[in-house]
Amino acid sequence: MKLTCTARIIWGMPRLAIALFLHAAGQCDVKADNTNSTTSFFADNAYGRGGMGPWISPCGQHFNNVTYLTYQGPAEGAYIAAYNHTSKVWKGPVKVLDNPMGGVNPEVHPTKCESGSCVDNHGAPHIAISDDGYINVFGGGHGGCDHAIEGTVWGDNIYGQGCKFRKQFPNDPSHIGIQRHARSLKPEDIFQWEKIELDVSGLMPHASYGANLISGGDIYTVVRGGSHTADWIYQKSTDGGKTFGEPVRIFKYENTKKRLFVAWYVRCFVGNEQATKKKDRIGCFATWHNHQTGRDQEGSTLHGPDRRNIYYIEIETSTGNFYNIHNKQLKSPITFEEANSHALVYESYESANNGTFVEPYDARFNKHGDPEVLIHQYINPFNGWVGPRKTKNFVYTAFNSNTSAWYIPIPIYEEDFDPGVTNLGLFDKTKDKDVSAVMVRGSSSVDYFDGSRSSIDTGSIPSFTKNNEKSFEGEFTRWTDIRNPHKEGRLMVLDSLNGTENLEEYYMGIHLYGDDGFVERNSNESSGLWKKCWEATTDDECFVGCPMNEKLLKVVLNSVFNVDVLIFKIFEKQDGKWDQILEKKPGELPFSYETCLSASGDFQFKLKARRSNEIDDSTSFGEYKLIWGGDMLVEKEYPVPKEGQVKEKFRFGQVPSSPSLPSPSSTSMAPSFQGDCSQNGNSRFLYVVKENTGKKIWKTCNHLTGWTKKRKENVCRRDYGNGSEAKFMCRTTCGTCPSVA
Repeated sequence: MKLTCTARIIWGMPRLAIALFLHAAGQCDVKADNTNSTTSFFADNAYGRGGMGPWISPCGQHFNNVTYLTYQGPAEGAYIAAYNHTSKVWKGPVKVLDNPMGGVNPEVHPTKCESGSCVDNHGAPHIAISDDGYINVFGGGHGGCDHAIEGTVWGDNIYGQGCKFRKQFPNDPSHIGIQRHARSLKPEDIFQWEKIELDVSGLMPHASYGANLISGGDIYTVVRGGSHTADWIYQKSTDGGKTFGEPVRIFKYENTKKRLFVAWYVRCFVGNEQATKKKDRIGCFATWHNHQTGRDQEGSTLHGPDRRNIYYIEIETSTGNFYNIHNKQLKSPITFEEANSHALVYESYESANNGTFVEPYDARFNKHGDPEVLIHQYINPFNGWVGPRKTKNFVYTAFNSNTSAWYIPIPIYEEDFDPGVTNLGLFDKTKDKDVSAVMVRGSSSVDYFDGSRSSIDTGSIPSFTKNNEKSFEGEFTRWTDIRNPHKEGRLMVLDSLNGTENLEEYYMGIHLYGDDGFVERNSNESSGLWKKCWEATTDDECFVGCPMNEKLLKVVLNSVFNVDVLIFKIFEKQDGKWDQILEKKPGELPFSYETCLSASGDFQFKLKARRSNEIDDSTSFGEYKLIWGGDMLVEKEYPVPKEGQVKEKFRFGQVPSSPSLPSPSSTSMAPSFQGDCSQNGNSRFLYVVKENTGKKIWKTCNHLTGWTKKRKENVCRRDYGNGSEAKFMCRTTCGTCPSVA
């Protein structure tokens, strides 16, 4: 019997219990045979770091009571999953974009590691959902070398110096990543995507540290426009991500002397619509990077460890004008001189001389519309390229509109960390407050600090108090933020997994974390995803991504008891005839297979099975599932008699429609589902247990007409308990089931 992972964390859970949970469930690599077992992660195939918060942001977005999560998966591609907070159903993950910086795995694609970095990570995806529900996923960008985009309208990169890194490591995939973009074909649908060609959309291919903002319905992408020596730019889309305007420089890089540059790291954010001011402003905090090129005395590539000072500017969305905190209009783009003269928030020169550097980790407008920033203080004993930044502390500052000055930075922790790890910090964005709460990942815990103002003789200053009820023990590798987070999903958390050597070295589990702890998922859906891609030899064998006008069909075959599936086939009706388009011999069960089929086709699935062993005279049982475009078409258990073989078949797609059923009378439990109860597909069937005999049979929605309310409630509650979202939506849309808990 294998280990079952079913624990759950809640705010206020004892630390010891949480520590035990993280050991037994959060990092659990073995699953129970019981199909009801769950894991704390929703997928186990995050590749490398999986995400690059805080610079690549946001990796998730809550929209219409669904949380959509993007992450870097196998081959460093962009993947997406979704959790419905109403139905409690997970969908995905689905591969959205390829990434030129990643192969399927290092053994099959051994072009990695020339520079010492086996996984690039900088091409991790970020997400923007338009007001009308279309999902935009961006990713794949790290520099964007010119040779990788020859033949496009972009040509040479006028915003940066391009590909000097590639001259040192010509066979290394790092820094060749161009920005890529895909858009969902339908609102709120993660299964059908259209790759947006950059020549058509106008989105710039040279990009690193991709982020996006949404303000007034417009989408802004904010990127470093190339490799290390490049300007930071933004582009604006007014049509939900279909097209983007010309790049606009925000901060300009400068060559100050031979092999020495002023470069930037920038964190932008949008106005608070609930505040009384600056609703039409984009705020940007920045730090300048003392970037070095060439090699040191030991022959290592230079990069420069230090990021110095904190600066702040604002962009007026209606005019595009730049301002400082005192509303003085600034020249555009922001140069080093302009920043030091008019945009300086915190000068860290003295601490930099002592080896302490700073960078803006998270930023937002508080409930009054005043900007606030969480600053990461760190040391780096190396040259910034080969050594990680080691956290010293996090400090907070905000603009005090009463005094027209910035607060002196306030430490979050009373004592500095013992340097040894790079920690993470974010604001809690679920509430708009005077002083935002802060979440910090320590060396072995996640600490939650409530923000408030403390009265003193000269006025009031922000202060932070640790909230032990919301803090918990746990070692997380990385976490990323979510736009407009639901209380059940504040963060996407990534953590290492225990298991095989390949699993532990390359992959991580991905969790959705909120007020009730981790949002669990059935282990059959969340586990073993990494292995499929590790064993693949081509990208096509690793999470097929379907092109436009096609949908992904997933065939799942199980032996409930003593059954072998000999073969299954798929036929498509063309010109009045059934043509075979697929034939597979599954071999050992359980078995799953994925392929893309035309969204407008008419198909038939056929299966042939027999008993595995002649044990006795009892009937054997097999099971098959067909999932198409994320919808469960059929989930059927079929008998296999002692003698002979059994044949099963199922028709789906554009089959002839049946006479219309009565109009829906209630849609109370599925307001977002636009169902058609007259369709002749299994999405309109209800799975019930026939009374007296107990035999399972399929019934259509209108069979419940005339049943008593109590009988309907019993059937609906029992059926919904098995997690079948398609059947749940059918019966609520058809008006046959009352609302039940």
